[in-house]
Amino acid sequence: MKKNLTPYEDGNEVLAQLSEGLTEILGDQLVGLYLTGSLTYGDFDYGSSDIDFLAVIDRKLTDDQLDEIKRMHTRIGKNIPNWAKRLEGSYIARYMLKSKSKPEETRPYVNAGKMNKFRYGNEWLINLQALRDYSIAIGGPEPEKIFPKVTISEVREASRKDLVEDWLPKIDDPKA
Repeated sequence: MKKNLTPYEDGNEVLAQLSEGLTEILGDQLVGLYLTGSLTYGDFDYGSSDIDFLAVIDRKLTDDQLDEIKRMHTRIGKNIPNWAKRLEGSYIARYMLKSKSKPEETRPYVNAGKMNKFRYGNEWLINLQALRDYSIAIGGPEPEKIFPKVTISEVREASRKDLVEDWLPKIDDPKA
């Protein structure tokens, strides 16, 4: 793992434990681990921002691997309580990157100390563009070698769809 990816000692320790834990659990199945989000594009606030990551794996996780990963996240949270609920990331299979179309299947996603499974929505292309252009490889291939190139017109269209299909319906929804 690359050292000192963040200016924060405890943030670097979170990333080290994440990298070491995933390598131990997944071995060669871990294709790459990427730091993304506000730490990589200069908008990080130590008091409120998450440490965002994406793990690219060779194939879908088994239930046993997913259980081990959940335990690993719990350990990291206990070891470094400041980040227990502020480590956010997804686990995606490499084959999901072969197409710019949003994947139909769910992916394991950790946020606020909990692991869930979610489908990507219209943000898929926006995320791919940010991953390719801004993420930092903690381990694995450099971002431009693994993430497909997304044009600005594709990002604009995905942003429009995200607004119209995902966010505007929530304006009048009291449960949103």
